[in-house]
Amino acid sequence: MRPAAGGLPSQIVLAARDGLPERILSRFPGVVGDPVLHPDGRHVVFACAVGQASNRELFLSRVDGTLMVRLTRNEAEDAAPWFGADGRLFWTTSRWPGGPARASASIALEEPPAGIPAICADDAARHVRMLASDDMEGRLAGTLGEALAAAYVAGCFRRFGLMPGGEDGTWFQAVDYAIGTRLGSGNACSCRVGEEILEARLGDEFLPVRFSPVGEVHAEAVAAGYGLVLPDGSEDDYTGWTVKGRVAVVLDGAPEGWRERHRAHRAAAGLRGKAEAAAKKGAVALWVVGDVTGDAAGRGPAGVPAPIPVVRVARAYWDRVLKAAGGRDVPLRVSLKTDVEPIRCASSNVVGIWPGTTDEAVVFGAHLDHIGFGLPGASLAGVTDRIHPGADDNASGVAGLLEVAQAVAAAGVSFRRAIVFVAFTGEELGLLGSGRYVSRPPIPLERTAAMINLDMVGRAGTGGLMLQGVGTSPLWEPFAERVKAEAGVAVTIRRDAVFASDHSPFLARRIPVLFYFTGLHPQYHRPTDTADRIDAAGLAEVARWARAAAEQAAAVPDRPVFVETKPPPRSPGAKRAFLGIFPDVFATGTGVRVADVIPGGPADKAGLHEDDVIVRIGADLVAAPDHLVRLLSARKPGDEIDLTLRRDGEEITLRVTLGEQGD
Repeated sequence: MRPAAGGLPSQIVLAARDGLPERILSRFPGVVGDPVLHPDGRHVVFACAVGQASNRELFLSRVDGTLMVRLTRNEAEDAAPWFGADGRLFWTTSRWPGGPARASASIALEEPPAGIPAICADDAARHVRMLASDDMEGRLAGTLGEALAAAYVAGCFRRFGLMPGGEDGTWFQAVDYAIGTRLGSGNACSCRVGEEILEARLGDEFLPVRFSPVGEVHAEAVAAGYGLVLPDGSEDDYTGWTVKGRVAVVLDGAPEGWRERHRAHRAAAGLRGKAEAAAKKGAVALWVVGDVTGDAAGRGPAGVPAPIPVVRVARAYWDRVLKAAGGRDVPLRVSLKTDVEPIRCASSNVVGIWPGTTDEAVVFGAHLDHIGFGLPGASLAGVTDRIHPGADDNASGVAGLLEVAQAVAAAGVSFRRAIVFVAFTGEELGLLGSGRYVSRPPIPLERTAAMINLDMVGRAGTGGLMLQGVGTSPLWEPFAERVKAEAGVAVTIRRDAVFASDHSPFLARRIPVLFYFTGLHPQYHRPTDTADRIDAAGLAEVARWARAAAEQAAAVPDRPVFVETKPPPRSPGAKRAFLGIFPDVFATGTGVRVADVIPGGPADKAGLHEDDVIVRIGADLVAAPDHLVRLLSARKPGDEIDLTLRRDGEEITLRVTLGEQGD
């Protein structure tokens, strides 16, 4: 047992033996301990801290990380397991009054049901029920529930007879990422005025911004107005001031009317713009005087670190510094330490390979994660304390993937190309798992012929099947027409694949994609997306046609040709509502960050700024850019909407009159 890389909690490590490399067995968000090997040598029991109370519970896993099962579930401590000579499990527990006591139980090590080798509605429904059960707790990436779901998928892959496609001979491809930032222990700020030292209180009088690097600075301070610098040199607040080797002190924001006069350069008035300008002038740090807000902590992206330390400084503290100077020509010497650290999370893609006869491959994927108890901003029910089962989004897609993997393996046919089955993590947080896969694939992307993606395929009976990406390769077009003619569900064909899902990183790398999707519904991202609402027969039908596409792409002699596609032009006379922003499609977290505002557009007229984060339209929560598009598509030009934003740590609401989308 040892701390995992990247500051993650302690995990169980299997020692290298018999030529196998050392590898991490558990990748849980809580601290793992007390591992004990079962007498059969193939299973291990361990304790893991779970829940907000971080009480320890017992878990069982195979030594290869598959078939992970939670053995205890209560508010007490269950730890220190050991096995008796008869194979019974013993452990200590605090569930009874009077302190720790000993408990024991027999463990059933039976395999889960094997299922039917052919694609079967009953088997698909069983997979959905398992993945959407309360034990999985909504499968938020990096949580215990998602780890249990990943172990379930890996166990299925092993039972079907696939080859492990993860790291070090395992089923798992590690995806470690930052989900936010927090203040470290090394933050300090003071200013020496003559012989007097004025200490600033962290949180009240100074606060590092989220993208500030870790650093330490001791230098004189120089005030430079608002710190605004335009690229053409027509305006430069640093004119007449030498800040090289010094701390630049600037006011937050911009003078009244400045943003309207300089719409094309409004980024210069943002924190990043000011930090970059100060660094180019040679400053070693930046103080931004204004309101102190909670920039340094919380979930969501911090972005690329600034070139110099950046802190917000309260206006009252700066006034105290100026008062101490009393108009004297005395140096103001700043001592500053910034310590903003990422909050790291560990998760995994689950990868199984059906080998081919050449070194090429077809990727068949579906995302495993969902939004847990209601990821803030992502739950369209507006709650964060109820399990969002994600039966359709996307237990249905993973069930389809498992049915196809089992059917392909049971048939036993080796195609020209391998089929790589991947249950991706982190789709809901910004395509993290698929992004990781394309950066380190088990079979290189230059030998990846196509990618097939299943996302929300459990409502074919009501929403029909939308087959997207058909235009990305000539291979797909006759196939799609065949699906439309023969499938037992209504089929809509789209040549493009503009909806963001795990096919998107492959499409960006010019790999043909085919995306299966059965539509949105009122239960989307709500606790009511439950297994009993799944159309299992329709799901099985979608899986059969997804299998046909995968086998065709794997079997054709020539590698499928990629064709770039664009969304179709809108019909003449059609009117679409227009907001007038460019969303940041690469930002993670919830809500939609405004990357730019179109001058003169509805958003600009209403007062939206770059770096605002749109979180609601009326009562509807906005989860991501594609969700914003869907909400706007339900409006028409001229509609007035209340747009709720996060700006500088606060929520504000603006009334926007939507315009008409131009040609």
